[in-house]
Amino acid sequence: MDFLDYTITLLNGRIITDVHDKRNKMDVYANSRTFPHRESLMSNKVRYNILTSQFIRYGRRCSRFRDFLRSAVTLTANMLRHGYNRRLVKNRIFDFGRYWRRHCLHLGRFHYFEEAFPVAMNKELRERDVTAFLDDARARTR
Repeated sequence: MDFLDYTITLLNGRIITDVHDKRNKMDVYANSRTFPHRESLMSNKVRYNILTSQFIRYGRRCSRFRDFLRSAVTLTANMLRHGYNRRLVKNRIFDFGRYWRRHCLHLGRFHYFEEAFPVAMNKELRERDVTAFLDDARARTR
């Protein structure tokens, strides 16, 4: 059942929630942008904080880690495809770690996200060098 921006499923007596975004399920919205254009007159801080705000939204809506990861990877890949700066995207992703405990603790440890995210990005972008995409940012956070 879809309700507002939730998808609610009953699976073996357990309620599973996920983010409902009609843009992901309808071809009409396939090329619509869910974030500001990278050349907009907004500051970088505002443009790249879209990642933080949406990751918090996903963390609050998703009851399973894999659903959160799928949504986070989709948004990040779309931003990179639209020309956003990789270094700034990396920084925002790992800065999100400070919000994890407050909004995403039910999904597990942030360490799991740090390990799974580069692998999922590799699959999404189909590039060989994507695992290096986050290496320097991960080293910065430790």
